[in-house]
Amino acid sequence: MDTSKPQHGIKENIEIQGEGPATDKSTGFMFGRMFSPNEAPPMLLKQSTCDRLGNHMTSRSEAERRDTEVPAGYTYLGQFIDHDITMDVTPIAKEGDISGTDAIEPTHDGALSQERSPSLDLDSLYGSLSGADGRLMSGFRFTIGATSPSPGAAASGKPILADLPRQSKVATIGDPRNDENLAVAQTHLMFLHFHNAVAETLAEANPGTAPSTIVEIARDLVTRHYQHIVLHDYLPRILDAEVYQDIIVGGNRKALPQGPGEQALMPLEFSVAGFRLGHSQVRESYEWNANFSTGGAVVPSPANFDQLFRFTEHSGDLAGLPTLPTNWVADFRRLYDLSGRNFPNLTGSAEGALNMTKALDPYIAPVLGMLPKMPLKMNNLAMLNLRRGAMRALPSGQDVSRLLPSVRMLTKKQMQSVLDESFQETMEALQLYERTPLWLYILIEAAVANDGARLGPLGSTIVADTFFTLVLTSRTSILSPNAHWQPDKAQATLSASAPIATIADMLAWTDLRFPVVDALQDTRNA
Repeated sequence: MDTSKPQHGIKENIEIQGEGPATDKSTGFMFGRMFSPNEAPPMLLKQSTCDRLGNHMTSRSEAERRDTEVPAGYTYLGQFIDHDITMDVTPIAKEGDISGTDAIEPTHDGALSQERSPSLDLDSLYGSLSGADGRLMSGFRFTIGATSPSPGAAASGKPILADLPRQSKVATIGDPRNDENLAVAQTHLMFLHFHNAVAETLAEANPGTAPSTIVEIARDLVTRHYQHIVLHDYLPRILDAEVYQDIIVGGNRKALPQGPGEQALMPLEFSVAGFRLGHSQVRESYEWNANFSTGGAVVPSPANFDQLFRFTEHSGDLAGLPTLPTNWVADFRRLYDLSGRNFPNLTGSAEGALNMTKALDPYIAPVLGMLPKMPLKMNNLAMLNLRRGAMRALPSGQDVSRLLPSVRMLTKKQMQSVLDESFQETMEALQLYERTPLWLYILIEAAVANDGARLGPLGSTIVADTFFTLVLTSRTSILSPNAHWQPDKAQATLSASAPIATIADMLAWTDLRFPVVDALQDTRNA
């Protein structure tokens, strides 16, 4: 295993000592808990317990789980957001041997190293917190990579600017984890294009302005739109409706007190449990583009997740090519609902062309039980998440519920209602109905409270409290006092026909300069 690369799900390590925050020596970023260990005591788990639960969680096929009404692109927007707010670069050797003894001991915070600002400031895109990383740009534009001609496909044989920039295959981007799978890689590319469209618009309206000034203004605008999209496009799709109105709209936080000008904490309950909801949303296969979909021109079936790993450098080999093959470029109309926009209609397989996320429930795709480039005993993502929670001494879901007056604790009968018989037997045998690992509890709660469409009250509270605080404490914040920034404030500046308030708006506006439609189906200039 290559331990030089940050590993998603393996090395997102954050810890504290005692009950207060700990500050990493190199960055000054702070980590902490939403709930005191005295109030919500750590849940001690054995490795064998995590492994048994992980096997159950990766046992259901895609056909056995239902879709939601949330377009699948939001799964990978969530992963992009996750990479923007936490990144651990602790060498795995300091993590201890989690495949040795059955006991799991919490990792001391002194062994950990965190290099990501916890605020929504897009340092994962721009390469640093204080300014744009010049290695990623040419003038005021991000460098965009060219695809490789697709072998044996004359219609898609030419290269196009639709890949991450690469050197010797390795993506030259602000966060290398955004080349973990093709869906998050193309999401990162989407934001590179958005910045470039904003920067070009500003440069045209302000001729003679220094490129560094254009970058600074563009970053401010891109970050504000991004924060708005996270709070008001992404979160309403995953949060319980009442919690969203109470915390995100009303600002009535329940656990985190930090305000403007203060350093935000990165709560363990959020990063190791609450915001790992996206793992349950992952599909095993996707109607990807005109080539790889039902009735596709190259392979007449949806792209599987193994292929989305393969067509990256971080998790795969780009199929032996130096860059992404042209015929694997994402068609964003299949990842986000762009109906009613000025895009050509999908041809070929119209039925089921828009992918939806899988339901939030106590299961994740079996393919995530076989992660690439990972040792055999460490390649099940569910097991790793549960072990990570134990190593971070997270409390149980029931103990957190007791501390939130607005949250009703799940009953044993409710929990059993969303688990198969074998899963129930394991929960009973290990006495986990009384104290359930927080991540698993949050997924069970989502299935019970909202039929898997959204998180339940406890999971929603953890996620909403954290995001509201991370935006409030950002240096560029749409929630700062006297700001209350809304997208309509930038509409004239960007010469947009409407405010850019959602991912669909962002894609439609960006498309005016950088087409986001699969090149093989974009007939507008034919």
